[in-house]
Amino acid sequence: MIIPDESDPCWIKAISGDKIPNYEMLATKILLGRLSLLYEMEPSADTAKKCAAELRAFFVWNKDLPKAQADLEKISGKAVQK
Repeated sequence: MIIPDESDPCWIKAISGDKIPNYEMLATKILLGRLSLLYEMEPSADTAKKCAAELRAFFVWNKDLPKAQADLEKISGKAVQK
C-alpha cells in the first residue's frame, strides 16, 4: 500500500473538510473529526503539518486493513496498491 507523503495536499483537504466522503472505518471518522476540530480552532501551517502527520501515521499503522485502504483511497483519490 503506497501512502502519500505528509506534504501531499490530500491530507489537508481531508482535515479541512474540503473532502467529506463516506468513510468506512469508524476510527477514520473519529480521528478526522478530532483533527478537523483542531485545525478549525487554529488554522496555521504548523497545525496543518501536525494533523497531516498524525493522519498519515494512522494509515501507516493500519495499512493492512481493507477498510483503512478504502478510506485512504477516498482521501488520496488514487487506487491503493496492495
